Amino acid sequence: MKHIVFAVLSMLMVVITGCSKDTAEVAGYIEHVKINGNLVQAKLDTGADFCSVDAEVIRTFKDGKKTFVEFNLLIDKDKKINITAERTRITQIKLRTGGLQDRPVVLLHIKIGHIAKSVEVNLANRAGFEYRVLLGRNFLENGVLVDSSKKFIFTE
Repeated sequence: MKHIVFAVLSMLMVVITGCSKDTAEVAGYIEHVKINGNLVQAKLDTGADFCSVDAEVIRTFKDGKKTFVEFNLLIDKDKKINITAERTRITQIKLRTGGLQDRPVVLLHIKIGHIAKSVEVNLANRAGFEYRVLLGRNFLENGVLVDSSKKFIFTE
């Protein structure tokens, strides 16, 4: 019965996302992904609208009419990668504890399996979360189906 329910849900996701079974990648709810070429563990969350990464914002600055954010992308407790990216906008996120938080949004290149795309990612302090990267629907809608019973289907 469990397999039938999963098959029906998978087919429904194919219809909803507009993916064919041939082009969709099935991923576990926890996967290794590459962000700007760096391997990191991510939680794939179909309930999240947007991607979020654990980052220490160092500074925001203007260069002409564009605004940039320099930040450290926290890969794990011992590894940080310094990135400077154009800020596309500022978003307000509803916190689990209540209230709103402003977060800068930048474009980052994310790859899982054969699917790679530059998507908007908000920069947040995710120190209280188990996973430093959260992939939301703005990335998953590009052909990733999530099997919530699996982890690490893809290997890098």
